[in-house]
Amino acid sequence: VFRRIVGHDWNSVVKSWEFPLTSTDDLLGELVRSGLFSIETAEEMRKNIENTTDYGGIDVDDILKEVKIPLRPYQVKTLKFFKHRGSALGALPPALGKTLVSLAYIRSLLKSGEIKKALVLCPRAVRGHWVREVEKFFGNKMKAIVVGQEIKSDGTSRNRPRKERIDIWNEPYDIYIANYEQLRDLYNIETLPAIGKGHPRKVIRANPETAKLWDGTDPFIIIADEVTKIKTQGAQRTRLLKSVPSKFRIGLSGRPLENRLDELYTIIDWIWPGSLGSYNAFKTKHIIEDDY
Repeated sequence: VFRRIVGHDWNSVVKSWEFPLTSTDDLLGELVRSGLFSIETAEEMRKNIENTTDYGGIDVDDILKEVKIPLRPYQVKTLKFFKHRGSALGALPPALGKTLVSLAYIRSLLKSGEIKKALVLCPRAVRGHWVREVEKFFGNKMKAIVVGQEIKSDGTSRNRPRKERIDIWNEPYDIYIANYEQLRDLYNIETLPAIGKGHPRKVIRANPETAKLWDGTDPFIIIADEVTKIKTQGAQRTRLLKSVPSKFRIGLSGRPLENRLDELYTIIDWIWPGSLGSYNAFKTKHIIEDDY
């Protein structure tokens, strides 16, 4: 039955058949015709699928009341999608409100007690934008801080020295906003001597100055804005981010696939570790190189 459905695929990682949602009617029809499903069972299954894909069973009304502006329908659906998945890739085009939806999701997790804090990683130029969005849409309901920059009341700013940043990492805030380079405040990359005739080894260790509050004991979420910053497999920045033991992970990008399919693999493997199998297996199955 499954092999007769257009777009079917066998997922060897989770050992199950997968089908595109557009083939739902064909699949249920085949199951009825084969005698595996009754018409009533197929109809109930269709309703369950529609409810799941529309996330109708997820209630976000309490959070929507706390946002100072009404969310648009696609933003509400994105928020429900985040809550449904826990960790997710938010690939909305620019200027469609990825920041607002992400902050609403953070607020919902804080309110439910599922997390104690949030870490927003973003390019240096938009750190101020994130903190302004918190103030604009949530007022004093969430307390946010830009880790690497002090924004003064007159609009001027100054970069914080490392010692001051370490103090901030250990202070109680709801949202910590930092650029990707400041992951080095939380984790260090050390070079160990070579063993025998091998090469020197690089290992990642938690910074003891910040490890106590960022070891995952207090659950937290990471929002990676412009998540293509970690698109390179094996890069130090990617390895550092994968080392942070967050409970939930949201990647944001208007264009998650820039040049190569292995970039998308790297991003998805950070969001849902192991979901696409090993890199070598993924590369063998899906990536064609040097054919032209």
